[in-house]
Amino acid sequence: MANYNGLGLPVTATTKVFLTHLHADHVGDMPTLVWSLAKAGRRDPVEVWGPAGETPDLGTRSYAEHLQAAHAWDMRSLRGHPGQSGAHTEVTEVPWDRTAMVYDRNGVRVSSFPVIHILNGSVGYRLDYNGRSVVFSGDTRPCHPLVDACDGADLLIHETFPSAPVFAQKAGVPVGFAEQVVNGAHTSPTMAGKVFARAGARMSAMWHLAVDHQVVGPAYADMRTQYEGPVTIAQDLTTFDISADAIITRQSTIEPTAWPVLGPTNVTGPPMSPVPEPPAWWAEALLTE
Repeated sequence: MANYNGLGLPVTATTKVFLTHLHADHVGDMPTLVWSLAKAGRRDPVEVWGPAGETPDLGTRSYAEHLQAAHAWDMRSLRGHPGQSGAHTEVTEVPWDRTAMVYDRNGVRVSSFPVIHILNGSVGYRLDYNGRSVVFSGDTRPCHPLVDACDGADLLIHETFPSAPVFAQKAGVPVGFAEQVVNGAHTSPTMAGKVFARAGARMSAMWHLAVDHQVVGPAYADMRTQYEGPVTIAQDLTTFDISADAIITRQSTIEPTAWPVLGPTNVTGPPMSPVPEPPAWWAEALLTE
């Protein structure tokens, strides 16, 4: 969300979010998105697409409901504030066990597909718009549903962990444990190269890597044993300009102390509640001069 604001994008446009799975490092900005940006000017609720679980308690709807319950104090504090109409989520759960079209509006189509990551309940997404297409893996081991989703894709952004020896050194863990993490839950650079070769996207990107000299060089070297096509390593603020003629990669820059930018917004959430009466003890405790 800090990067979003730093790009000067309007917080009033933060009305849609697609979650690949419910690990904390992939949903950590949800409270800021739902509650803080409502206070900053967004008046519409946030539509959330995310995977169902094998049981209802493991799905995105349950997550969103519990998130709102955890922020009951924040919700109560918004009584009488115009942002309260935006401090809500509207959840659409997508299937975790099959490919499905989950969004089709204004020429933008998004489909989800199952991926393999620790538990059932992880998905990737393919976005199609104006004749161009991007596939995003989320966290996954190498799998056929993702390769199938890349048919005719312009860009594939695929999670890639460092190799087990590099990860063990960086994380300070035994190599055996690193092997379990890298190969049992994620995709090594070597396997990412195999996926890129099978998927056949015009351009591929490795993502979910620490971008430093200890990681980038070995990751490229391992990947190149399997694939010789166009590949880059993506990180926050990596931008891809996709046209029929070329795919240009660049790193965007941000204003690090940006103030939220407003834009058009509606009021499609619940009506505003009345301003609550202040607690009686405030009258004596408050400094007024």
